[in-house]
Amino acid sequence: KRDGTLVQNWSDLEPHQQDKVIDDMTLVEELEIRSEISAERGYPGAQGYATLLKLEQQRIKRGEALVTDFNNELMDARTFRNEVTKLKLEIASRRSQVDEDFQLFKETGKIEKDPNKRARNEYYNTFELAKKQSGAMDWDRQATLEAILRRKWTPTQEAYVDRNIGLTEWGPLFDVFDQSRKALSEYWDVPREKQDKFLVDNPDIESHLLLWGYRTIPSTIEAALQLEADAAKNGIPQETIQAFSLTDKGKERLPSDRELWEDYFDYYDLPGTSYLNMTQNQVDAGLLPARYRKEWETYNKLKTDIAREFYRRAHKRAAYSQWRQDFRRINREFDRWLIDQEYNKPLKRRTARRTTRRTGRRTAGISVASTGIRGGTRRPTRATTVPSFRRPRISRGLSVRAPGAPR
Repeated sequence: KRDGTLVQNWSDLEPHQQDKVIDDMTLVEELEIRSEISAERGYPGAQGYATLLKLEQQRIKRGEALVTDFNNELMDARTFRNEVTKLKLEIASRRSQVDEDFQLFKETGKIEKDPNKRARNEYYNTFELAKKQSGAMDWDRQATLEAILRRKWTPTQEAYVDRNIGLTEWGPLFDVFDQSRKALSEYWDVPREKQDKFLVDNPDIESHLLLWGYRTIPSTIEAALQLEADAAKNGIPQETIQAFSLTDKGKERLPSDRELWEDYFDYYDLPGTSYLNMTQNQVDAGLLPARYRKEWETYNKLKTDIAREFYRRAHKRAAYSQWRQDFRRINREFDRWLIDQEYNKPLKRRTARRTTRRTGRRTAGISVASTGIRGGTRRPTRATTVPSFRRPRISRGLSVRAPGAPR
């Protein structure tokens, strides 16, 4: 034991120590024979040990198969993460059903005096608390409950739980996965409406989310660069990461040409509409420039469409809605990428300016609202030419003739 005393019973071993014993195949064969005999004779705990032994063997076999499939690029990082999480929670849940200490806790509500075992019982209990009324597991709730517990546990308790919940070493890949899990514990505690802003401020945290497919598109170029570095550092092929792979329709999520990355993030930082029409979530995420904040607040307090229309006319800069179109016209190479990937249609040509014959003045398209529902660009028309006529000549002389007699 850790206190130096000799082990008298199998239950005196920590679960991770039991796992190491199980790694000795010769000893396993002997233990299996004895376990079967003990189970047949009805010895206390014998059936539970036999079940734990089978679960451990199943965990090792399935875990090694997952690593092999991932290394052979038969699954992407997101699928790997889902399968690992499913395996981890499934094995841990089933182990909790045969763990004597936890069963005692469930049946009697008695709190374990040993702080390490108490922490393990608390971990197992998250599966009970995360079950829906239908009996299905709410995995997001379980992950949240576990994150709360880990902030409460001492380092010794956390180390004990990590050693004994069923995930042992399957190579560096699982170490990376476990490091990401620990790094994300802070993120899961952030309120949902503030998570976007949190990720903008913490690109290293967003990289973990992107690495394992929790998110598919980086929100900043800093997160994209961090993801690229983390993948290279841990030997994870970019093809297995969703942000760098193609969509189901064969389109790029991020430009494969890294020279376009800066344009990509600059483009999507611009509003798809006017700054006045930004949503509260976009503002909370820090997407609204500070210089437009006061105008946005004033505009969104207005109650009628007429009042808003007059406000837009008076604040044309904040109400301008063609930011992205202007960006595309300036950055032609990036615009071609958007069109090739079918994310945008080609821009309409701007109306050419013309010079009228009569006055020599230049005319341009005028933006008008036809019915209050749509806005458009009016085509310039040719100046109307008024034909000239010769002035009639009027004689001032007066000639009077007598009417002719009827015939």
